[in-house]
Formats: sequence, structure tokens, C-alpha cells
Amino acid sequence: SLQLLEGGGTPSLQTPDFLGAVRALAASQFIDAELAQGMTHAYEFLRTLENRLQALTARQTHRLPTQPAQVERLAQLMGFESVREFEHFRIEQQAWVHAQFSDLFLERSGLRELSNKQQSIEWPPTDLLHASLVEREVDTSSAEVIANALTGLHQRLSKKPLSAEGRARLERLMPLFIETLTRQRDPTAGLNDLIALIETIARRSAYLALMYERPEILDHVIQVFGASEKVAQWIIQAPQLLDDLIDPAHYTTLPSPPVIDAQDPEQALNSVARWRQTRFLKTALAELSQSVDAPTAGKALSDVAQTCIQNILESIEQSPPLAVIAYGNLGARSLHYASDLDCVFLHAQGEVESEVVRIAQRLITLMQLPLPGGRLFEIDTRLRPNGRAGLLVSHIDRFSSYQEDQAWLWEHQALIRARWIAGDQDLACRFETIRQEVLAQARDPKETAQTLWNMRQKQTSGRSESPIKKRLTDIQFVGEWAVLTQAHQNVALLDARATQDQRELAEGLPPSVSLGLQASFSELTNALHHQWLSRDPEPLKDEMIKPMDTLIAEAWQTIQS
Repeated sequence: SLQLLEGGGTPSLQTPDFLGAVRALAASQFIDAELAQGMTHAYEFLRTLENRLQALTARQTHRLPTQPAQVERLAQLMGFESVREFEHFRIEQQAWVHAQFSDLFLERSGLRELSNKQQSIEWPPTDLLHASLVEREVDTSSAEVIANALTGLHQRLSKKPLSAEGRARLERLMPLFIETLTRQRDPTAGLNDLIALIETIARRSAYLALMYERPEILDHVIQVFGASEKVAQWIIQAPQLLDDLIDPAHYTTLPSPPVIDAQDPEQALNSVARWRQTRFLKTALAELSQSVDAPTAGKALSDVAQTCIQNILESIEQSPPLAVIAYGNLGARSLHYASDLDCVFLHAQGEVESEVVRIAQRLITLMQLPLPGGRLFEIDTRLRPNGRAGLLVSHIDRFSSYQEDQAWLWEHQALIRARWIAGDQDLACRFETIRQEVLAQARDPKETAQTLWNMRQKQTSGRSESPIKKRLTDIQFVGEWAVLTQAHQNVALLDARATQDQRELAEGLPPSVSLGLQASFSELTNALHHQWLSRDPEPLKDEMIKPMDTLIAEAWQTIQS
């Protein structure tokens, strides 16, 4: 268009070479140097993409593939390390071109790009917004809530120093955002979090362009925010997680852990943190979509935690070596999204304990360091011998003698779910030998049951437990009673760290009770995850609780009699 307009008086523009024309336009100051550079880069990228797409498909096509394998191959041909990076860069380039085209040819409001139905929705919002929402069958009260929230958003954004390009992208996105919002079953679900997200990414306009250019991502973001407050908060705090919604792979296809460069600990930490965020997000999305159940998610989260500890430990100078032993949910591979990591540290050195303690302290510090997406994990070391009064890192021999001569039953009980997760392999073998010897001791079933019952009563009287957590812990205690009293005869129980596995192997309960407890534990675990993830969780119903309570009471009565 500029060649047609200005070429008559500027001979240098009379060229069939596009890039030559761009240079001539800049030299004659019809466009600025920044625009010329952007046009050149976008043209070269898109022309290369066209050529490699056609080479990949052996067809004269301009339509991008939809099969994940082809998309991944195309990303490799374009020189990108991942599909996510390729898609983000492609959308950014196309959005930039679209913005330049729109600024020149279309009205600033961008409304001509919208469907007829969307044309009545304006941004910035006007007094007609409430009526437009009601026209789309949004009830009056919800329409008022949405209109007020969007008006407030506009007022706040109008005071922020956004770029002209950012405001243009916001004006293009918001009518589509509002239209998509009205199609939801409850358009107010997660609204405040969605508003917070828009406000957060307004100065990162690439994300505004991303959601405009990929309406399916916008629709999915709105659905996810409506379904889960916790996931919404993750994305608001770390908007780069939006990139993970671009990947065409299913949420159960999880990224590989990063390669750690011990020479750059800060970058190593940030890489591990970013990977943890992605794994947690994708696991949560898989649960929300019911692609995986809670036990499967718990194992995935546990593997994430273990990998984080392994990678961070490897980035620390390990001389002398130590071993990290996981207890609790991490040890049983049943981690929850909000779980701390119960860890015990062991070593086998003589006169260098201070150095081993320094390594353990460094690991704890890095794991708990505040990062843009939050800490990796909180570390709890209270399960070490003698608790808080004990040494942070225990010598393996002293650990062994403590377990044999001083440990209480509850400390032996805690060993059931313990396992090595990182550090020295020789210590791993020695720890497992100690663990199995302790758990394989013969114990009186009735006396053990009574001790566990007394401990459980003390727990429930001394702390507040949710209805789900209370019943899960009761069933866990019954399963661990079986390990403590039967492992000397049934060695398979020594490897049964998870409650579900213990119930399959244990004896001493009527089959109907055993099977009922196993089903109840699975149902309660799913409910625990559901209540944490869901924005509007369903409470446990009486018809579900009463049969569980009957089974739990019968189990306790059986093992104590």
C-alpha cells in the first residue's frame, strides 16, 4: 500500500523485491527503523516457516499441522527446542503483524474483526455492557457483577503505563474475552481471578495476543479459572504457566526434568522451579479433567519432589556424602499439592559432621528459597531421632542404635513409609537394612493395636482434623498395625509403604471390612484432592460417611480384641 501511494514520487520504491521495498521505505522515512526491522524479521520467519511446512508435508500448503508429532517435527525444523517455544514465537510474530495491519487498515476499536454478535460488546466498557450481557442470557445479578468488575478493571488499567501496542491488544481481546465468559455455565465463577490475570499480564501483551490468536486457549483459561481457585492463583503468580496451555500434548504428557549446570546454581534453581511449576500444573489439570485419579497424581507429585531434591543436591558440592530419607507422604509416594516434605538426613563420616550439616542446611535453604513461582517445597525435619532436640544429620550407626534401643513405637511406625530418595547409594542400602530389621520385629498384635489406638486418640484430641483427613488417618493406622505385627511373617509387607498396598497384603480383618476400607481409602483420597483443587467442592455426604465410620469402628474393634 505504501509503495502504491508513494512510489510515483520515490523511484526507490518501484521494486518487486519486498525486503528491498522495506529498506527503501525506511530510508525515505515512510516507516521508522523499528517497524522496518520488525517487518523484516516477521517476513523472514514466516517465509521460512512456509518453506519448511511445505517440505515437511510435501504439499503446497499454508495450513499448520494439528497432529502433535508433526507439530513437534516442524518446531525442530524451525530450530526450536520445544513445541511451546515454537508456538509462542509464532503467535507473537503473527500477532505483531496483525497489530501493524490493524493499525493501518482497521478502526482502532478492532470491532470490525468480531462477529455480529460480538459487535455490541465494546471495550472500554460502556453503560450498555450490562444490557449486552443480559441479551446473552446472563442473569441480571450476574451481569451486574461482571459489568462492575470489568469497569473497575478498565479504570485501573487506564492509570497504568501500557504501551500503545499493549492497549491495542487489550482492546482486541476484551470483547472476545467477555463473549467467551458469557458462554460459561456460571460466568461469575473465578471472575475476580480472571480480572487479576488480565491486570497482571496487561504489560506482557504477548499473552494478550496469545489468547486472542488462540481462542481455544482463552476458553480453556476461563474454564480452568472457574474450576479451580488454587490453579488460578498459580497462574496469576507465574503467568509464564500460560505457555503450558499452548502445548498440544495431553496434560498427562509431562516434561522431562532440566539438565543441571552445577557451575550456575542460580540458573539451575530457576530451571528446577519452572519445571516443578509445569509438572504441578499439568498434574492438577489432569485431575480436574479426570484423566488421572488422586493416587496417580500423588505418585506424580512425589516423583517431582524427589527429582527436585536430587537435582538441587547434585548442584551442591557433596563432600562428604549424605543420604536423604523421605518419610510421610513423600516416602509413601502419596504427596498432596500442599504437602511439606518430611526428610531425615544420614551420613557415615567420622570427624567431618559439620561439613555434612552444612550440605543439608544448604539443601534445605535452596528448597525453601522464595522464587517467582513460590518455594520449591517446605522441608520438615522433625522426624529425625530425638526430634528437634536431635542432630540435623544423624550418623547411620547412631541412627541404627537409636531405632533399636530408644525409639518409640510411633517412630517405628513412621519407618513404614520411609525410603531413600537422594544422595549416597551405600547409605541407601544400609538404611533399608535397618528399616527392614526394625519392622520385622515380632510384636504382640493386641498390645500394638492398643498403643496405636491410644496414640490416635491423643492425636484427635490435640489437633483439628478435617472429616476426610480424620478417616484417612484412621485407615492408615489400621494398615500400619498390620505391617508392625505381620511383617516378620509376611516379608512382602516390608515394601508396602502405601496404605492401599498394605490392605491388599494384611490379614486379621474380615474380607468385607478389608475390601471396604481399601475402597473407602481410595474414595477419600480422591475427595481430599477434589476439595483442595475445586473452587466449589462438594462436601462429604452422610450416606458416604456413615458406612465408612462403621467399617473403621469394626476394624479397630477387631484388631484390639
